[in-house]
Amino acid sequence: MDENFHALSILVELDLYKRIRAIREGNFPNGKEMIANAIDSFEKGLPDYLSELEGSHEFIINKVKSIDQEIKRINSEKNKVKI
Repeated sequence: MDENFHALSILVELDLYKRIRAIREGNFPNGKEMIANAIDSFEKGLPDYLSELEGSHEFIINKVKSIDQEIKRINSEKNKVKI
């Protein structure tokens, strides 16, 4: 993975995903719109060298989905251990 995409990946994990998670946990009626705004705000706040990466928006969306899947997998494993 290119080091710029690696840096972007870390920022998504440590910043954007926490915002998205807080919005989801808040059960806001306009949650999807708030998440879209959070992603837009995140992208606008990136340094030029990251925001100008070709495919950065798709990368961010896919990274969020990947984190979601990993959390589901971890929770599933935790549930198996409890049984």
